[in-house]
Amino acid sequence: MQNKINVVFPKITYQTLAKEITKFLKQEITEFLTASEENYAIEIPGYLTITYDYYAYDSYDSYVFYVESFVFGAHPNHQIVSFTYDTLTNKMITIDTLLQKDPFILNYLSTNIRKQFVNDKKIVDKNMLLEGTKPVPWNYQVFALTPRGILVFFPPYQIAPYSEGSFKKLVSYRNNDFLKR
Repeated sequence: MQNKINVVFPKITYQTLAKEITKFLKQEITEFLTASEENYAIEIPGYLTITYDYYAYDSYDSYVFYVESFVFGAHPNHQIVSFTYDTLTNKMITIDTLLQKDPFILNYLSTNIRKQFVNDKKIVDKNMLLEGTKPVPWNYQVFALTPRGILVFFPPYQIAPYSEGSFKKLVSYRNNDFLKR
């Protein structure tokens, strides 16, 4: 069986961020190779593809990784993982960091994102949408800070069935000094 691996490693100048992303990418490759070797008597070639988008805002760099892997099953697996980094403090930014700066950020994101999905024809199960956009940290862990606002990502199954794919929604910043030090 010949597996294919296509992983794009970004060039990153910040050591802490580079270390975190490299660790993540190596872990994904290892997990794919392990699953390929130990699973399934059927010889079907698998693949792992990881690409990314880069966003910059003020002193924040955000990398959003799209992971698609197929070992065996009805369809490939998809996940979205983000890393946001404050280049001034040399620290990773997570949803918990945002909550420390604004304790109401989850309610703000949830309300605005639900409004954006009201007439989306790809939302076929309102209960999935409501559950996947509840104002809890888990639902908002994949995000990027952009010049226009917080870009939130929802992988397949979070707010809609797999067949509808993934989603992303932009929510403008609540106030101008939200991310100021």
